[in-house]
Amino acid sequence: MHPILWLVVLIGLILFFRWINRMPKAARPRFINRALLVVAIGLGLFLIARGLPPLLAALGALLPLLPRLFSALSALQALKSFTGFMRGRKQEQISNIETPRLRIRIDRASGEIEGEILAGSHQGRLLTQLTLEELRHVLTECYEQRDTQSATILETYLDHREGRHWRNSYRYHDNTDQDRTDSLKTGTMTVAEAYKILGLPPDSSREEVITAYRKLIQKLHPDRGGSELLATQVNKAKNLLLSTFSKKG
Repeated sequence: MHPILWLVVLIGLILFFRWINRMPKAARPRFINRALLVVAIGLGLFLIARGLPPLLAALGALLPLLPRLFSALSALQALKSFTGFMRGRKQEQISNIETPRLRIRIDRASGEIEGEILAGSHQGRLLTQLTLEELRHVLTECYEQRDTQSATILETYLDHREGRHWRNSYRYHDNTDQDRTDSLKTGTMTVAEAYKILGLPPDSSREEVITAYRKLIQKLHPDRGGSELLATQVNKAKNLLLSTFSKKG
């Protein structure tokens, strides 16, 4: 093709796209479909008249399908964005409690509890992967290492998973449930840990702390079938963060 023709085509394309940009968005897809159809027919006739292979003519006829391809790509991008949004929403509903030997995740929406063992003979394994006997062994290790906080959390998990009947065949020492609750209450908690327990980022506002606390305590409160021990942690996290806001104020 003559260089002048290429220049004319280039200028025409620039003017064409500038014209499209000035059109209302709602009218653009229909206009582009018609324009591409006209271009495809014209290109096909031109290629046939020049005696070029039919394959090139067929390629020209495929041009009207480009808008559909663009629409499909846009829909795919929208789906990926929605999936990322839902994944973010899911992460926002997770609360984390970490002790020297356990990392616990609580789904505030479903009340499900999952955990990972951080130390001991079953280090790196998930609580759901362990049998009742293996969990009892982990509990014994917690007591042997005087890790009362981890033991308390693990007992709560066992109550949630097995029901309290597992206690009938297990006893390591003579502390009462109240002793263990008091130990958990007096344990040191940092501001960062408090945010993790409530499932919030460190820059959350006072209102966000209160909202997260209310949602979580509904799942964990003993009056609703939850755990007194985990409810104690949630209350402690809320009180710590609110006191921090009061000091800032």
